Amino acid sequence: MDKFLSRKRTFDDNKASTSAQTSIVPKIKSRKYSQEYLNFGFIITEVNGEEKPLCVICSKILAADSMKPNKLKRHFETLHGEYINKPREFFASKLKSFGKQKTFLKKTLSVNEKALLTSYKVSYKIARCKKPHTIAEELILPAAIEIVETMFGDNFAKELQSIPLSNDTVSRRIDDIAEDVEQQLFGKLRDKLFSIQLDEATDSNKDAHFIAYVRF
Repeated sequence: MDKFLSRKRTFDDNKASTSAQTSIVPKIKSRKYSQEYLNFGFIITEVNGEEKPLCVICSKILAADSMKPNKLKRHFETLHGEYINKPREFFASKLKSFGKQKTFLKKTLSVNEKALLTSYKVSYKIARCKKPHTIAEELILPAAIEIVETMFGDNFAKELQSIPLSNDTVSRRIDDIAEDVEQQLFGKLRDKLFSIQLDEATDSNKDAHFIAYVRF
């Protein structure tokens, strides 16, 4: 009976201690954006799920705990003092222009990514067909531009000119693809069971060749 009471008392003490520790944990205060912050040139943006202030003048993103009028004002007056007397409409126009700039950059980035992907795909075809690397710049790209220009117009044809397909570029792309295939093969060899078949042969010049086959 005494043993049970001792265990119960210990459990109650631990529970009380845990409750006390839980009650003293401070809550993290989440600061909210106010439309008045636009007077200092700041809007709100989200980075990794966290709201942070963004300056529409210099595009700098401040820390989340900087979402306070005094800190935003300090940034504004220190770095952009020439705009202190500007009305709210001025920053609203800056915001509009900033939005257009982001849209333009997003479109440009999208085009560049597509051009890069196309460069790799064409280089892969060249390697598969065992053609010289210069064929892309001398034949494939000019022919593609003429085809698109004839069928869809000049605007679409101009986009093809951004595809990097020079001799050196194609060579680098093929090296990248070969390295990626090699890494994928190593990954499969490490993760799966496989068998190896070895063979030795001699050609007409009596040179020995050693061949290894890997089967999954």
